[in-house]
Amino acid sequence: MEKKYFIFLFLILLFFINFNCKNIINKESETIANEKYGYTTRSNNEIRSSDISLMPEGMPQDIKEFKALNPGIVAWGGDPIFYINNMETYKKEIRGFKELGVKMIACNVWMLTATEEYLYHNPEYREAVCRDITGTPIVPPWLDGDYKGVKPYWGCTNNPLFQELLIMRAKLGIKNGATMLHLDDHLCTFSCTEFAGGCFCDYCMEGFRKWLAKEYNAKELKERGIHNIEQFNYAEFIKSSGYATKKAYKEAFLQYKIPLKQEFLRFQKQASLDFIKRLKAEAEKITGSKVLVGVNSYTLFPMHLPDSHLVDYFANEVEHYNKEDLIPPMVYKLATSLNKPLFATGNGEDWVHVKQKNDETRVRRWIATAYAFGHYFMYAYKKWCFSQETGTLWYQTPIKTYKPICDFITENRELFDDYEPVSQIGVLYSNAACLHDHWQVREVCRDLHYANIPFKLIPAHDEYLQVPLLNEDNMKNIELLIIPEPTLLTGKQDSLIKKWIKQGKAVSWSNIKQVKSIIDSYIKIQNSSMVWALPREIPEKPNSPLIIHLLNQDYDSQKDKMRIQKNLKISLSMSFLKNKKSSKATLYAPEKKPITLPVKIINDRYEIIVPELNIWGILKIE
Repeated sequence: MEKKYFIFLFLILLFFINFNCKNIINKESETIANEKYGYTTRSNNEIRSSDISLMPEGMPQDIKEFKALNPGIVAWGGDPIFYINNMETYKKEIRGFKELGVKMIACNVWMLTATEEYLYHNPEYREAVCRDITGTPIVPPWLDGDYKGVKPYWGCTNNPLFQELLIMRAKLGIKNGATMLHLDDHLCTFSCTEFAGGCFCDYCMEGFRKWLAKEYNAKELKERGIHNIEQFNYAEFIKSSGYATKKAYKEAFLQYKIPLKQEFLRFQKQASLDFIKRLKAEAEKITGSKVLVGVNSYTLFPMHLPDSHLVDYFANEVEHYNKEDLIPPMVYKLATSLNKPLFATGNGEDWVHVKQKNDETRVRRWIATAYAFGHYFMYAYKKWCFSQETGTLWYQTPIKTYKPICDFITENRELFDDYEPVSQIGVLYSNAACLHDHWQVREVCRDLHYANIPFKLIPAHDEYLQVPLLNEDNMKNIELLIIPEPTLLTGKQDSLIKKWIKQGKAVSWSNIKQVKSIIDSYIKIQNSSMVWALPREIPEKPNSPLIIHLLNQDYDSQKDKMRIQKNLKISLSMSFLKNKKSSKATLYAPEKKPITLPVKIINDRYEIIVPELNIWGILKIE
């Protein structure tokens, strides 16, 4: 008996030794990895600049295929609505991501529709949809499918039935292992009102009536043509004004002739924001802690930004194809100014072109640009493609397209994590101007990038972009503020801009020669006009190396190849290096070994010769 007892104790002791050894080994392995890649163990809500992100549109047979990319985050995950009859598959995919080392996994909630298949099997939800002025259900124009004759109708987020379905989907995702929420078509019925001629369902009409009663007194209502708020019906009000058909309504809406149009948009916007807050709160009830929320704010268009102050990140489509130097860079700059990480993908038409031409180098440029600006480009196994000419297509994205760039990022984490952009000047971003299709700010950003004058966007407050009003703090640590025109700003913000112009602190944009005559750029590049230099630093660590991302813009779209840039003379001002002596520069590039480059002082500027640049390189200056 005693012998058996001691054997039992020995086995227990052996188990604990083995368990603790495994923990020690795991911790040592993690420490080694952290030392190698230069970062510490992340918290649950920490997003790193070196994270590789997935967007699982379609899944491979073996989820381990993703391991080749060393993913760290799923910023735009699967929607439980597509697993509703087989949640075990959803759980398995979440477990699979976690086994790959992915700690941050978003559950997507597609807020546009209940989906055609779900609507077919659950016909009661066909009543919880957006309706046009004639009462006809609305179908999003970019959704061209159906399920046994049932269309993917636009769901109304003012309808309690559709609200509960969306909340159920968010809860299912969180309960089954997701750690974040991503909201696709996030602005709900507000978007339908803005773009698609809705919504005039009973819930929207009653909600708007109550909103009007709360916002305005009897006199103000009467001034708006409302004599009896208790019996007011907005749809009937519009019809009686002569806009009873879809065509008449659409034409009048675009011409700003619809009565109470702005009031109705304000109501729908606020209703959408209130529901997003509710969705987030419901998820946090389950976790008992903060849940990060991301949204698909398409290309960060002005009308997609009303909830930017409520969310934690953007994961969205950004227009890319043949606009690589115009739209994505400004989008990344804007996201930085809003202090939100942005996980990008191309839009439907971008991927149609990539599928048709199999543009591998082009896509690698997209990835490199996102990370050079401090943001991300997501990998999707099967990518949705759409254009009016082709309809819906699917593109199976080769992992080999992404792998060289992703390996480069992962192997050099210390060049990305904690780094922030260096700015010499500022550029005003007026959401109000862009909302009215005045996009001079894009041209300003593009020209400054080609001139290699480091800058930041300074966003102004408006009804759609809830940032602080412009103030004197905006002028700190910049030599000049560029004002794209027109600003369409009013009140204190307009007065402040005029004051800064009068003081010589700001100038209205004319052309790049104007700026060059005022600003001596921190960075100058000789021998090429096709390379952008994007400097970054760690403000909290003044002794850390300075980083300069070099992006080659000389791309041959016919051959899908870069024109290699050679013997680039990089000239850096003493003030950029904060008058510190620099003795060493190292050039890093994908699929290349790092090389040490000499640093010379010529005419009171540091000079570094970069022998060759393909898509992307990173200079580390010590």
